[in-house]
Amino acid sequence: MQDTTSTDKSHFVHNKQKEEDYVTGMHHVEREEGDLGKVIKPTPKEDIIEKAGHSDSEDTSSEDESKSSTTSTPSTPSSTKPPMTLQKKLIMAFKVALVVAMIVVMVHSRGEVFQKSAPPSLFFPQHSLVTDFYTGDLTALSERLLSADLSFVMYYAPWDYESQRIRLEMEKAARYHHEQIFFAAINCWHSTGSCRGRYKLRSFPALVLHVRSLSGQETKALAYGGLAEAEHMIKFLSRAMAPLIHISSTADLTKLQIDYSAIVVGYYDMKNSRYAKGFYSYYMAALRSLQYDRTHSTAWGIITNARVAAAHSMHTTRTVHQYLWNATLVYSNSSVADSTAISNWVLNNFYETSSWLDLPGTKSLQLHTLLSEGPVLFLFAPNNPFWFSNDPYSLLRELSLDYLNCDELAHVKQLSKFLASSRPGRRTLQRLTEKQCNSFMEEQLHTQHMAEERHLDAEEEMCCQSVHVWEGTVPRGQDRICDVCVHPADKLLQEDSIPCSSPNYEEGEISLMQHVRNIVSVFSDSCRDLVLQYSPWEHYSICCQSNSSSTLTTKPSFNKEDTKPPPVVQQSPPAYPGPQEDDHIVKMTELVAEDKCKRIYQASRGKLKSAFLKDVSSGQDITGLGCKTNHSLTFIAIDSIHHSDVALRLGVNLSEGGGPGNTAAVIVDVQQQVHFIMNTALSRKTLVDFILRYTRGQLDRAKVSNPIQALTCQKGQICIHDLTSETYSQVTHQAGEAFVVLHYTRDCASCSFVGHPLLSAAHHLRSVPNLTFARIDVGRNALPWNLDFPLLPAIIFHPAFRTSPGTFS
Repeated sequence: MQDTTSTDKSHFVHNKQKEEDYVTGMHHVEREEGDLGKVIKPTPKEDIIEKAGHSDSEDTSSEDESKSSTTSTPSTPSSTKPPMTLQKKLIMAFKVALVVAMIVVMVHSRGEVFQKSAPPSLFFPQHSLVTDFYTGDLTALSERLLSADLSFVMYYAPWDYESQRIRLEMEKAARYHHEQIFFAAINCWHSTGSCRGRYKLRSFPALVLHVRSLSGQETKALAYGGLAEAEHMIKFLSRAMAPLIHISSTADLTKLQIDYSAIVVGYYDMKNSRYAKGFYSYYMAALRSLQYDRTHSTAWGIITNARVAAAHSMHTTRTVHQYLWNATLVYSNSSVADSTAISNWVLNNFYETSSWLDLPGTKSLQLHTLLSEGPVLFLFAPNNPFWFSNDPYSLLRELSLDYLNCDELAHVKQLSKFLASSRPGRRTLQRLTEKQCNSFMEEQLHTQHMAEERHLDAEEEMCCQSVHVWEGTVPRGQDRICDVCVHPADKLLQEDSIPCSSPNYEEGEISLMQHVRNIVSVFSDSCRDLVLQYSPWEHYSICCQSNSSSTLTTKPSFNKEDTKPPPVVQQSPPAYPGPQEDDHIVKMTELVAEDKCKRIYQASRGKLKSAFLKDVSSGQDITGLGCKTNHSLTFIAIDSIHHSDVALRLGVNLSEGGGPGNTAAVIVDVQQQVHFIMNTALSRKTLVDFILRYTRGQLDRAKVSNPIQALTCQKGQICIHDLTSETYSQVTHQAGEAFVVLHYTRDCASCSFVGHPLLSAAHHLRSVPNLTFARIDVGRNALPWNLDFPLLPAIIFHPAFRTSPGTFS
């Protein structure tokens, strides 16, 4: 008996070790036993796991059961699948190959599974002033860029919404500057285009200014990062055409300091050469700075006279100074620096007392970074790039200079006085310019009326007629044969309803021909639209070639008959010969006067008129006040035209209660979690009083309340009432009524999970009398201090007969 027991135990231990080996993955061996060579297969995994699950207290019984089951049960086939033989593997591979072959045959019989992308098409109209490289041919675009000094290119994707929206703004900018700048657009999305293969754009569209180098063999690209609107594009391009302002006296520098927060001045001696050494680097630095100076707060000037340079402490050529509001900085490496080094030095040392906040219109941390540094005075004012002056922002600059002039510097006080005295004079100058441009304005308004609801369709046919610009109206040998074409004014009309007719010369015939003669003398044989600045003939196009040319590059004319040219109006010679005038100077003077009228006209088409401030008493002196308090203000201006939603979030409705020209002033202190609103009209006196009362702690905190539609809860319904900052105290302090109020914000992710439990609690407690469930959006409604919580969501219980609420968060 002893031997049997020990044998059984050793057998059990051996079987248990085998089971553990199998469970741990050691079941890969089939061992031979005895001379007969019998193969003993491992026990199935299910049986092993079941046996290993027995407790140690039942070892003896489990041994007997296992032995009895082993001896009594006949041998059965193993539950594990035998290994796949080579023959079966070959059969399986053949089946898979046969299925793949059948799929390939079906695909080829049905044609291509993937449809090819549609061929590219014109994104801009056919007769647009913006040359459209819709196939994405980067080589053709590069060749055209080398033929112009400045080129403004839009890299677009046809399906992109922003590209489609900015397309019209690009057209407007081209109508303003197409005679000076080459406008182009290229499809950077088409799969076969070289543009997509070379550039990997993160977003569309990308607006880039290309500047041709002095060698003419390459261009330098400058990204445009301003607002994607025609007004701001035009201002950017206007500065790009003339990035440097010539300074001929000290008075010129003073004028620039009134208009700009920082002035960069370089002295380059131009006596011995057209381009002084280092001048091109300085010129490119001025252009490069336009990428970062989106608010146009820095001016770049140049001095070429040694006497004027000496008056500004510039004694050697290639000297660069930066004039800030309280200091003058000298660039020590200007003689050897390139454009990148100069522009980086200007950018790193730039500082201004007030600035425009350039909000991108998307998610950003600009406001958060600004407000985390301390209290901020926000001035909401319209910013029209075509205005000659901006009274609200000029007032903000003036007060910021006084506020931060802690050392009471004399030149800072003088600059502040210049800003104050310049406002009335600039208002007078703008009104005078408007009177001088009265006839120009009337003509443009008439043009605008003619062009309303007139759309240009690229696929519509044109009605054309040949016109001979005869000899005598242009220099000898330069007469032209031109095809003047008019586009259908209403693209909704079908061709079969209205036949094609020749251009109507009966009305304004002489004006049209005079317009044609003017442009023929300034451009070579080519085709273009008659959209020259502001022309009443904007729905016409013209193609001209020399009289000796045998063919024209226009579409066939629908009217084959030649028309007799209008008679030439002979002008009588002057009674006496006057002094000889330089034609270039006369032309430049006319262009400057025309540009002023164009700016006045464009400014009048804006959403708001000029925000002129009334001249009232100046108020108290705040010189150096920023250094006498621990809560010094930062002065920021925000464009009320594009960012009125920011003012609305602060409780200011510019469309209803704004000041002159939709202006408003707000002080925001995030650290104290308060903000204050100036409730009076903007002027120097009211803004000074607003700053002084904030410094003395005499302002009342503004409470923002977001009005919502009242909810009517019918009998038998479970409702959660919405509260505002105006109704919160009145509702929750009702005698005999208990309230459970949820404090939440729309941006709080955790708050969205509390709504259902709160509604369930209201359902279970519906039988409790005088108990109401409500909620309030604390992000849009300001509450008293005792109801301000650092964590959300927060549930507040207001008992029926208690004055202090309980908090559950």
